[in-house]
Amino acid sequence: MASAPEINIVADKRVPFDDVIPEMAIDYSSATASMQVRNEPGDSGTPVLSLSTTLASGEGIVITYDAVYPDPEGVDAPGASIIRLLINETTLEALSLAADASEDATYHYDIHLTPSGGTKFVFCRGKFIVSPGVTQ
Repeated sequence: MASAPEINIVADKRVPFDDVIPEMAIDYSSATASMQVRNEPGDSGTPVLSLSTTLASGEGIVITYDAVYPDPEGVDAPGASIIRLLINETTLEALSLAADASEDATYHYDIHLTPSGGTKFVFCRGKFIVSPGVTQ
């Protein structure tokens, strides 16, 4: 199996985070997901942030399938699983920053997906950057 793609995520500290990662032409809508954010890859113990599959109204990971999602490269395979990450403002503000308050705090994450009846795999990984912003 190919290595998971690296996708860096940037979240602003003082607003809720709501972003999507599309996966073209595959339906993962019945999969379960988990995501952990840590100071460094391989860290053990309690993660600084942990998300799991949830409904569209709560903090966590929402997975849906959009049959008409347009392929950004124009290939004839429209449709995509939409992996939506929802993080509350209070959760982002509670992260203990490893950087000066005026600098981005950089963590590391990965997302595991387990398709219904399938084998768990690393969907993506990368840096999870919390930008301090300006407005309070």
